[in-house]
Amino acid sequence: MMKNTPQVNFVDQPYFSVAELARIAKIDRGVADQWIHRGLITPTKVERAGSRRRPIFSVRDVFKAKLICNLNDHFSFTPGQSAPLANNSDSVELADMLSDEDWMYAAARGIDHSKPMQFRVAVTRVKKCWRWQLIDPETRVSDVFGRGVPFIVLPLPDMFAPIYAACRTIHAASTREALKVRRARS
Repeated sequence: MMKNTPQVNFVDQPYFSVAELARIAKIDRGVADQWIHRGLITPTKVERAGSRRRPIFSVRDVFKAKLICNLNDHFSFTPGQSAPLANNSDSVELADMLSDEDWMYAAARGIDHSKPMQFRVAVTRVKKCWRWQLIDPETRVSDVFGRGVPFIVLPLPDMFAPIYAACRTIHAASTREALKVRRARS
C-alpha cells in the first residue's frame, strides 16, 4: 500500500523518457522511436534541452505502447513489433480507444490501496468501428454484443498492474535521487 502518496493524477503526469517507456513496455528502443516518429505514441510533454527536444511520457502512454505490442503479438492485427505499424492499424486504433478511458484511474487507485480491480473488457468490431464493454469476470459473457457477434476479452487491470508498478518504482527512484541532489546542494 502506498502511504503518504500525494493525491496527484499520477496516470497522466509526464515522468518517463523514451528509454524508460521502451524498458517498461518491453519493446525495442528503436521500435519506440519509430512509433513516436510515426505518431502512434504521442508524448505527454516535450521538454527543450538547448536545441534538442526530449519527449516525456505518462503511465497512460507507457500502457498504450504495451497494449499495442500485446495486441500485435497475441491477435496479429498487424505484424509484430519489428515491422512498421500504420497509424490506422487495428491495434493502434483499439489501444487509443482503450487507453483514453477513465478505468485507468480506478485501476491505479485500487493498486495504490492494495485492492486491485477485477473486471475485463469485451471488444468487438462492427462495421469498421470498435466497440467495447466492461464486464465482471464472474459474469457469463456469451452474448455481450448480441447473439453470434464474436469478441475478445482483455484483462485490462491485469495488463495494467505491472506497467503501473514499474512506473511507480522508476518514479520513486528518480524522486529519491532528486531529493539527494537537492540536499547535497543545501
